[in-house]
Amino acid sequence: MPSEPRSRLARGLRRGWRSLIQRQELVVAVLLFLFGILLSMSTSTFFTATNLMNIALSFSWYVIAAFGALMVIIVGGIDLSVGAVMALAGMIGAMALDVGLPLPLALVCGLGSGALVGLINGLLVGRTGLPPFMVTLGTMGITRGVVLSLTSGTPVMNLSPGFRYLGQ
Repeated sequence: MPSEPRSRLARGLRRGWRSLIQRQELVVAVLLFLFGILLSMSTSTFFTATNLMNIALSFSWYVIAAFGALMVIIVGGIDLSVGAVMALAGMIGAMALDVGLPLPLALVCGLGSGALVGLINGLLVGRTGLPPFMVTLGTMGITRGVVLSLTSGTPVMNLSPGFRYLGQ
């Protein structure tokens, strides 16, 4: 009789271990850890404060976009236009600065343009019943086209130091 609880425990541990190693998050974490070890062994500057800060700053906009996508996914939707809307909002804010608006008002213009596109997406999905995948795919194309036509494919230069500080 004492062997039955032990075998049940062993089966439970095997099942738990199997489900743990099948998780994508664990695989990504292990690969990231191994990659960090490899880089730290191959170079003496990988784990310096300057390099880690540069890495964090380089990927900060990915985190911002991922947070927006996370909010949509939590409620069971999908939004393919997050990156394009982020580019549009940044471009509108930069162009508002370029025409002479103060920084707080330019930020409101950028945030407002992103909120307007989000409202349009929400109304199209919520009121008309269109699939979120199709709506946001279309919105992504439209917002990319608007940004491209507003800038003619050239970067907006000479931004105010305050705007650059916020972006960095």
